[in-house]
Amino acid sequence: MALEFILKLREPPRSRLRLPEAFARVLEVDQPPRLRLHTKGCSNGDMWANTRFPVPHVIFLRQGWKTFARAHCLMKGYVLCFKLAESELLSVKVFGCSGYRLGCCAESSTNDESSSSSDSDW
Repeated sequence: MALEFILKLREPPRSRLRLPEAFARVLEVDQPPRLRLHTKGCSNGDMWANTRFPVPHVIFLRQGWKTFARAHCLMKGYVLCFKLAESELLSVKVFGCSGYRLGCCAESSTNDESSSSSDSDW
């Protein structure tokens, strides 16, 4: 089973993003130098974000994270659903403040896709 987690952006995206401790514990064994961020159906394609493991059980997405955030027009209050699909691949779903799933750069989804979380959506 793939590892999944949800983060709510409590402030506008910055140059780094701290990921949950449980996720850090899984990845700190191999400490991949970067992760590929993938959003299904996004014309921007996958983007790479460098990782940093400054202390045990802590991981940050660094260089590349802000580019991803800008490409997807992420804002305070958005919710991000992450799924570790492969060892260095994070699938990302973006939900707006109202709970609707968003596409690339604030393209809102159709009602058929809003808040769906089936495995085929990843």
